[in-house]
Amino acid sequence: MTVYANLVDGTLQGVYDLLPQTWEGIENFHLKCKVDEDFMKVNGFVMIVRDTTPFDPATHRMSDFPYYTVENGEVIEHRDILEIPQPAPEDPQPAPEETPTTP
Repeated sequence: MTVYANLVDGTLQGVYDLLPQTWEGIENFHLKCKVDEDFMKVNGFVMIVRDTTPFDPATHRMSDFPYYTVENGEVIEHRDILEIPQPAPEDPQPAPEETPTTP
């Protein structure tokens, strides 16, 4: 699951599950970002915000493929809400024909 995004001049450059250990020559980048959120932002990384549009899981599901938008310096992960196909009702079966019995 992607957690971090890299922004350059407000444009999304990439999404990451983990912060890089080294970034642009900075060793232990991932550790420095964990203790200093401003350091992370100055170096172009932000945490991804998940879109939490409500839906009924009995009739809908979230797409497996996220897409991202940038709004006011935040990266938002969206997933389409897809309708779950419902099975078609079965056609009624005609009553079986009676076969005459011979005595």
